[in-house]
Amino acid sequence: MFISEVLDSKERWETQRKIIESVRDNRNTFVKAAHGLGKTFTAKDVALWFLYTHYPAKVITTAPSYVQVEKLLWSEINKAHKNAKVRLGGRCTLTALNIEPEWFALGISPKIDSTDDGDRMTGFHSENMLIIFDEAPACNPKLWAIKETLMTSDNVKFLGIGNPVVDSGDFFEGFRSENVNAINMSIFDSPNFVINGITHKDHVLEIAQKSKEERDIILKGFQTPLKFLTTVKWSVERILDWGAESPMTQARVFGEFPTKSQDTCISYTALEQCSFIMPQIRHPKVLGVDVARYGSDFTFFIGYENGKEDYKKGWNGQDTVKTANVIKHLIKQGYEVIVIDDTGIGGAVTDQITHFVYESNLSTKIIPVNFASASDDELYDGIVTQMWFNTKKLIEEKQISVTDTGNMFAELSSRRYKLTHTGQFRIESKDDYKKRTGNKSPDEADAFILCQWGVVRRETREAGIRVI
Repeated sequence: MFISEVLDSKERWETQRKIIESVRDNRNTFVKAAHGLGKTFTAKDVALWFLYTHYPAKVITTAPSYVQVEKLLWSEINKAHKNAKVRLGGRCTLTALNIEPEWFALGISPKIDSTDDGDRMTGFHSENMLIIFDEAPACNPKLWAIKETLMTSDNVKFLGIGNPVVDSGDFFEGFRSENVNAINMSIFDSPNFVINGITHKDHVLEIAQKSKEERDIILKGFQTPLKFLTTVKWSVERILDWGAESPMTQARVFGEFPTKSQDTCISYTALEQCSFIMPQIRHPKVLGVDVARYGSDFTFFIGYENGKEDYKKGWNGQDTVKTANVIKHLIKQGYEVIVIDDTGIGGAVTDQITHFVYESNLSTKIIPVNFASASDDELYDGIVTQMWFNTKKLIEEKQISVTDTGNMFAELSSRRYKLTHTGQFRIESKDDYKKRTGNKSPDEADAFILCQWGVVRRETREAGIRVI
């Protein structure tokens, strides 16, 4: 009633209403949500409802980063406060809504470092209190511990909401607790996924298996009653891009915690945990280049400096001369180490860049990698396997940050390995990966592991100081 009579007249679908009612009736509400279902929009409803229907009241919100605090939940709060049907009291700023000294909402920066152990979130108490963790799976574990010290009063509520991208930690464990009311915000409960009156994922999976012509005809027939929510078309495209069994599909499309296969080299959970870190590794600018020519495969460039991505681009249908020209341009932009896929046509790019560096009298280090080469470590059956396990180590030790763009996470988290009869690790071949998943060539992942190979090589240390 508060929402429809005070905030706006927009329709809330069933699960959104269920979340608001759960916060009203339960001390702890945890919501795992698929992509694009209005979870932050719903968290805004909860925050404003609680603040304006309780006196005195304090609402404390946080997220994995300050940018997310300000640009996600508090952007929604500001918009709703300004456009409410009934004039709401208080003054709303970027991350605060002040009504009276003991009656307010506040967005807290999650910053935790050597000078601040999360102290900015401590000390808040009220007889009516609501705490919201937006994008909850990625919130710092120390904030989860601090949150418990705020929940000592009688009427204290907690809402943790986010994509179920991490299969460990406080958010994950909350779904096993009898003290939590757990809700699954599934795309298949959304009004956009009503298929002939039935809502379940089998229909979407069936559409993804059809030819492009059949898919286009079927998808044109779908209505999208709530245009701001995830569409059937988006979900089908993601299943085609990522694979039906990919951890990315499980978390982002199906709204379920990803299950890590025992034979998966890099876990989706580990990738997500590297999304918000500040790397401590120091190294010069390194560029990884996976080379393709014509056909469906893509040439990809990924650049890193000091453990963070600073360049990414890919295309197909370009000849090796144009690829080499792009690398020359990037060398002039400051890239000091170039790691090139030297297999097949990649050799032509290596030759051109090596000649360019020599003729220009540059100190740039060129590291050609032939994917058919042997490993220099007897643990691995070849150089590709060694590069994958090198990347796995950097990610699991959180030495680098990883950006969730394109198909990167899907490609990295889907590649399997096995042990050979000689006891060596062997990464799944590219052809086997494509057959098993039905996906395109994992060109982004190949450029990424080439880049990370450059991060740890001796040649990189020679090009500049590296401190871990």
